[in-house]
Amino acid sequence: MIADLDPVLPAELYGLAHRSAALYPSFVSELSAEAARAIDLRDDGVIAFEQHPIAEREGIRAITAAEALALEPKLALPPDPAYTMRERSVDPRDLVAALLAALGRRPDTVEIRTGEAVVKVVADRGRTSGVLTDRASYAAPRVVNCAGAWASQIAGAKLSTQPVKGHMVALAFPEELAMSGAEREPKRVLRHVLRSRWCYIIPRSFTPQGGGRYVVGSTVEPAGFDKSLNRYRVPRMQQAA
Repeated sequence: MIADLDPVLPAELYGLAHRSAALYPSFVSELSAEAARAIDLRDDGVIAFEQHPIAEREGIRAITAAEALALEPKLALPPDPAYTMRERSVDPRDLVAALLAALGRRPDTVEIRTGEAVVKVVADRGRTSGVLTDRASYAAPRVVNCAGAWASQIAGAKLSTQPVKGHMVALAFPEELAMSGAEREPKRVLRHVLRSRWCYIIPRSFTPQGGGRYVVGSTVEPAGFDKSLNRYRVPRMQQAA
């Protein structure tokens, strides 16, 4: 989800989130062309069921239950107020694969190094000058720390992060899987991203990789770096969907 209208987004990030979201169509178009790979970017929008009423503003509109069902006839409506939000969604797996393909076509300007753990951001007189890995050092006038939950483990980062575990499941409608490839997208069961206090559902493309998945998530668990599967939480998400 490119959730720049999500009510839980901190107000301090609104401007950055909106500017970032606005860049996606041109970014994805250029990246897809350069990588010669399809990227599943969707702009059908979101139907959100909020536990408490939220203010309407640009991109957010309150809708009735009848309007929600007109947009998605297969919905089992929860009791919460419904809203449409003009947001997009993109498949991150498509995006990363396309980025790697595109960067691989720029051997004269881009070098991808794998299998090296960055251990320190090097600074000189208060300014970043590069990074130190467990194998070598690299000079750079700018460094982007995108290590996620591991960001604070890189010396010199001066960041406070903690891992939060989340379960997700991928589902599919049998009737869609039984359709021919040409029929699936125009006749898909759900088109909008759906969000509620219980779960979210994101439609994905009908590709050999995606298979017509609907991604359902997500739990939020302060479980550290534990990656074990909780067999109680997975059925709960399936029931919520």
